[in-house]
Amino acid sequence: PEIAQFLNNNTLSGQIPQNIFNLKKLIHLKLFANSLSGTIPPEIAQMKKLEFLSISDNHLNGTIPPELGMMGELEHLSLYGNNLVGEVPEELSKLTNLVKLRLYRNKLTGEIPSSFGQLGSLESLHLQENDLYGEVPGSVCDLDLEELYIDCPKVGCTCCDYCNL
Repeated sequence: PEIAQFLNNNTLSGQIPQNIFNLKKLIHLKLFANSLSGTIPPEIAQMKKLEFLSISDNHLNGTIPPELGMMGELEHLSLYGNNLVGEVPEELSKLTNLVKLRLYRNKLTGEIPSSFGQLGSLESLHLQENDLYGEVPGSVCDLDLEELYIDCPKVGCTCCDYCNL
């Protein structure tokens, strides 16, 4: 059976509770549109069966844990609308089932990992409203994306659907 936890739009505050990581059979976890703060705990990667994870539109800070790359079943990852900093972890390129990756409206820096070209299932990539720079790697442009949103001209892009100027 599919197990889901929908805790979105509940004005939850404080840090992401550690005991939620004990829900090993959880498939969907929606914590978006709350007032959660603190960092994304690396222990979240213990939830190996998760296919859908959204902790967007909160007050999270710190970096994106590279451990998220170990969540092999993940198809949808939304971390947008927080205060996340640092580079986009290359480890996310290990999420070969990923269809949607939404990291926009954060404070992410650096270049888009060229290893993202390995995300063969990816259809939607939203990276706009960050502090990324460089070029969209050709390997990413070669993906069969339906949506690619980026900040132009900070990031050069020959294949983007949307350039946030």
